[in-house]
Amino acid sequence: MLVVGNGINLRNKLINVIHAEPAGGHSGVLPTLHKLKLIFYWKGMGKATKRFIQERHIWQQNKYEPKQTSGLLHPLPISDKVWTDVSLDFIDGLPKSHGKDTILVVVDKLSKCAHFVALAHLYTASIVSQVYLDNIYKHHGMPERQISDRDAVFLSKF
Repeated sequence: MLVVGNGINLRNKLINVIHAEPAGGHSGVLPTLHKLKLIFYWKGMGKATKRFIQERHIWQQNKYEPKQTSGLLHPLPISDKVWTDVSLDFIDGLPKSHGKDTILVVVDKLSKCAHFVALAHLYTASIVSQVYLDNIYKHHGMPERQISDRDAVFLSKF
């Protein structure tokens, strides 16, 4: 690691070289700072890097959001019978109680009646399906629509 002196011009040149490098350059304050810290050190490096990048107006004007544009909202249909439209969600990160630290919440969209089922973490889609059958399906049957936030557990293989 090289310790850099107090010369502001030298520091700015180093930040510019790291920030504007052809392989993945112009990547923002934190990635630039991380790359700088691998090679150089000077007191106030973080503030200097942030100030240098924020002062470059052309870079700030040409930034883009690397995400897909959102589609139009589609309102959910209003159900006319209870337990035909249900929502599923998980509350996780809870303190363990009898080995369980997650709650599966199933809510009927019409009556707002809910079931809360305790789960142990590291559950899979097949475990959630079985818990759903044992606790909700046996009381209310199969709903027409299930609404979820596309939790990662539903992407796992059975």
